[in-house]
Amino acid sequence: MLGAAQAGRSVLRLKSGDPLIFGRAGEEIGALRGAKIPFEIVPGITTAFAAAARLKTPLTDRSAASKLILATAHHAAEKLELTPKWAKALPEDATLVIYMPGRRFRALAEDLISSGIAGETPCVAISKATAADEHVYSTTLAQLDDSAVGPAPVILLIGNAIQVP
Repeated sequence: MLGAAQAGRSVLRLKSGDPLIFGRAGEEIGALRGAKIPFEIVPGITTAFAAAARLKTPLTDRSAASKLILATAHHAAEKLELTPKWAKALPEDATLVIYMPGRRFRALAEDLISSGIAGETPCVAISKATAADEHVYSTTLAQLDDSAVGPAPVILLIGNAIQVP
């Protein structure tokens, strides 16, 4: 990217979703600024919002959720922890969206339940959100089953606002 830009070429880095949500934008912005290369960021729609629209379910339904938490279970290579950690229960009026949750959904659900989140909290795992081969698995945290979730990429929506038939 830097080499082509420094050679006077126009460079486009295309990322699905919003380029500033759980991607490498920070590193890329730092490199471009460090090289004094002008750049532009064109916003996109993050997967959480696209998935909610596809499911026809609000993430912050006024009767169920006044908070929205975006988290990831995937970190930079130098970070060892691959699951979001919670010191206290998720507020009942919050929706939690976990990007790149990995493949250990049952273990993740057990961690969240042991932190105080009710097992009957609705959740939906969406594989390949908004694609033609999208797979939607609607359940509760207590019933979340690794084998029922479709292939990566997956996004996990958790909270009382998630009401998918």
